[in-house]
Amino acid sequence: MKVLRCVSTVFVFALVGSEVSANTQGYRTRVQGTVTSFSRDAARIVAIRNYLHTDGFVDVISRKDARESKAIPVTGYAKRASISGSGAVLAVASEGRVIDVWNANSGNRLNRLAINSDWNSTIAISADDRLIAANDEDKTLGIWNVATGKRITSLNGHNSRIVATAFSTDGRHVASSDESGEIIVWNLQLKRLAQRLHRHTRAVTSLAFTSDSKLLASASSDRSVYLWDWQTSKEPQTAFRSESELTVLTFSPTDRLLAAGDTAGQISIWSVDGTKHRNYKVTDNLPITAICLFGASPEVAVGTHREFAVVGGGP
Repeated sequence: MKVLRCVSTVFVFALVGSEVSANTQGYRTRVQGTVTSFSRDAARIVAIRNYLHTDGFVDVISRKDARESKAIPVTGYAKRASISGSGAVLAVASEGRVIDVWNANSGNRLNRLAINSDWNSTIAISADDRLIAANDEDKTLGIWNVATGKRITSLNGHNSRIVATAFSTDGRHVASSDESGEIIVWNLQLKRLAQRLHRHTRAVTSLAFTSDSKLLASASSDRSVYLWDWQTSKEPQTAFRSESELTVLTFSPTDRLLAAGDTAGQISIWSVDGTKHRNYKVTDNLPITAICLFGASPEVAVGTHREFAVVGGGP
């Protein structure tokens, strides 16, 4: 297993009173490849590296101690990689219509999942590390058991290509979204559609549930974020707007804040009650590829191509 060496530079950026400020010191760290995922506490960062005419790597980077970082080899081209909230399970989609599931602690492969498409756009791991969801075919969402590698079900209902997916925190539901802007929430126990939501006008690129699983947030390339009380209504209860096409979003641990990154290298942070909002430019025209709000402050971890930044904050 290879050990990675990361070079840190200074990055000044903070959250103060739910707004972004530029008076608290954080740091920016260079990585090889593109950051795709954070664990829940941002202690582990996942980045994909691909090379011409050779196999790629998925790097599991320890934010606190670079000596604990691992480079996991991939057969062919690494298409997608996601780490679980606990940081213990890593799922990697690569060439050959497979998703490899790894123990992120040991670097040992747990299982190989067979999928029915060469085009994988999204992978999600349930909060208890038991299930994996991924687009199995362009319009089909597959669910697998992590321990056995067996497919549990295939969920059909989208009319265009699936783009994003997320498990509810309680593990009872999974949401998926597609290029048309439609969102479907699925009941995993009954293996059927629970709710269909459609207000976005373009692809929904990211989904996230609150910690009580009652609210669902969606970010879209139509530059909007919607907050859905999905169990009681098909209409969003809150709408937020961005200046550019959105790529990723996340809730804070308390569910009081919602953060989203866009294609222009900017993050937007809103209070869920809609009373506060602030934009902050993180990079110059590089898309934000991963984002995480963590800790009591909270702090913000932001991933892009070849670097991630961790920034400290206020209440």
